[in-house]
Amino acid sequence: MKAGVIGAVGSHDDRASVLWLTVCGLALAALGALTQWIVRTVDRLPPPLGFWLPAIGALIVALQPVSGGWLVIGIGGLALVAARRSGEKTYVA
Repeated sequence: MKAGVIGAVGSHDDRASVLWLTVCGLALAALGALTQWIVRTVDRLPPPLGFWLPAIGALIVALQPVSGGWLVIGIGGLALVAARRSGEKTYVA
């Protein structure tokens, strides 16, 4: 069976899962690159990042407790601490 690239997902649930895993993974990598650029430019973390990451991690853990979601929660907690130490007022976006 030659699926090719165009229309390869179709009604295959396993392929749809891989697609969304890849897209979301790339989105988190882009978020990390953007955060790194902001830190290098402004010399501090954006405070909303400390709220978004634990929320994303909590959603992951709720849906799949044995996963890397715990790491996302931990990184979000570290981001919150770093944002508060920088003297910025934290707020919920």
